[in-house]
Amino acid sequence: MSELLNYCVKTVKLAEKEGADQAECFSSLSRNLKISIRRGEIKTSKVIYDHGLSLRISLNKSLAFSYI
Repeated sequence: MSELLNYCVKTVKLAEKEGADQAECFSSLSRNLKISIRRGEIKTSKVIYDHGLSLRISLNKSLAFSYI
């Protein structure tokens, strides 16, 4: 199980323990490669990693959403 998935499971369990009627967690992980080419030659290259976790809960007929 991936590390982000483990965080999601723990987050949902904690939200339910704290009284959330419903809890949903979403995680994402992406890798992007950015290359700059000038006159047929590579000038720069960069790998960018982006990852995050979002939580949506329902509590007393209200919804809350957070992303980090």
